[in-house]
Amino acid sequence: MKLGKEFRIGFFVTVILAVSFALINFLRGKDIFNREMTVISHYDDVAGLVPSAPVYVKGYKAGTVTGVEYDPQTGMFEVSCSVLRDFRIPADSRMTLYSTDIMGGKGIRIDLGTSDEAAANRAVLEPYFEQDFMSTVTSGIGPLAEKVSSAVDSLSAAVENVNRIMAAVDPASVSRTLAHIESAMSEVEALSEKIGGKSGELVSFIDNLENVSERLSAIMEKADTTVSNINGITSAIDRSDIEGLAASFRSLLDKIQDPDGSIGRLLEGGEVYESVDALLSDIDSLVRKIEQNPKKYFRISVF
Repeated sequence: MKLGKEFRIGFFVTVILAVSFALINFLRGKDIFNREMTVISHYDDVAGLVPSAPVYVKGYKAGTVTGVEYDPQTGMFEVSCSVLRDFRIPADSRMTLYSTDIMGGKGIRIDLGTSDEAAANRAVLEPYFEQDFMSTVTSGIGPLAEKVSSAVDSLSAAVENVNRIMAAVDPASVSRTLAHIESAMSEVEALSEKIGGKSGELVSFIDNLENVSERLSAIMEKADTTVSNINGITSAIDRSDIEGLAASFRSLLDKIQDPDGSIGRLLEGGEVYESVDALLSDIDSLVRKIEQNPKKYFRISVF
């Protein structure tokens, strides 16, 4: 039985269409043998993600993006991805939209979760957006540019202030000031050299000061002891002894002044009497002063 020419042409066209359909779906990332499952997530911004973008699991290209559809009611994008069933995807996994290269090409990375329950076909996973390198650099350039601009403005203001100050300053005065500063620095250097040359003598001088300080400390201890002794001696002097001495002097004066006594008759009416009377007055004054301030007349010398 021979097939007609029309049948052969129709069969050939059908085979070509089937192969083309399978090839096109394969190139588009669709599974024509039902070896893949679909996972879905929702984003408010897809950042240029398009269908046929790669889907990675653990760094392996495990599928492709099969659809990016916008829902006008929610204002969100529904992203569908086909993933090989060989990969077990936990239900708490998330779909991360990220840049696959430095030029900003977008792709999906499925970050596996830890749940014991596996995601079913057309399961909705948690969305996540990861900024690419260029976005990070661009977002950092804006604040940096503002800071640089502010710093430039501050520098310009500072330069203007310096120029205004310099315009009001006499250059000759500035030159004299710099000359004085240079002279002072020279003197400081000379003094530093002299001090450096006398470092040994300075050390010796400091040692001598330490020795003198130690000796003064010892002398002060002895002085404290001596003052304590003087206080003890002063306390030991009984005021009653001084009063007894004054009473003795008064008794002697009474006998001398008695006109019936031998001394009174001897001195009465003559120069000797007047001299003795003046002496007795001085002695009486001395006794009174001793009574008033005994420490003034009874001094003890330690050194």
